Amino acid sequence: METKGTGTIIARKRGNRKYYYYSRSYRVKVDPNATGKTRGSGKSKVVTRQVYLGTAEDILKLIEEARKHQEPKKVSSRQFGLPMALFEVSERIGLRDIINRVVPGKVCGITPGDFVLIAAINRAGNHYSRAKIGRWYKTVSLERFQKIKAKKLSSKAFWRVFDRIISEREIKEEKVKRGYEPNEKLDTDYATFRLTE
Repeated sequence: METKGTGTIIARKRGNRKYYYYSRSYRVKVDPNATGKTRGSGKSKVVTRQVYLGTAEDILKLIEEARKHQEPKKVSSRQFGLPMALFEVSERIGLRDIINRVVPGKVCGITPGDFVLIAAINRAGNHYSRAKIGRWYKTVSLERFQKIKAKKLSSKAFWRVFDRIISEREIKEEKVKRGYEPNEKLDTDYATFRLTE
């Protein structure tokens, strides 16, 4: 058993040059079966370990080489702030559960509540079209928390979900009931959610 200790770098001068060594001293038990650090727990001896590092130029060269190999080959970043704040608020109020109780089932293995939440967060911060929402989803950190693969977020899947919530046919029927033409814009007291083309 050895005691822990920190090492130091020491310099030794030979002629006009300095050579550097890593040096660490620590105690080890003479009897390898002995344990403990208190008096009477067995004899110990001091061991010093030294490793030659080279001249200052050698050390600098080693550090520069190591840094070259440590640089990442690829860096990717994810948007976190607004998407995660909106996700957190929706979780606190139980938005996904509420939507899933009203519109049960799944499309592509994803609940309607998840589709609506993803679409709403997209609209609030970025406003990507339904065709590009999967690409946008890869740039935010939601995938890590929702466990939904971006490739499943196709425009076809979104239309299937939103047609289950309220279909275009139902919207047109409601407009006709209210005395509007089917393709006329809705008045402000009738709310619907529509993804961009």
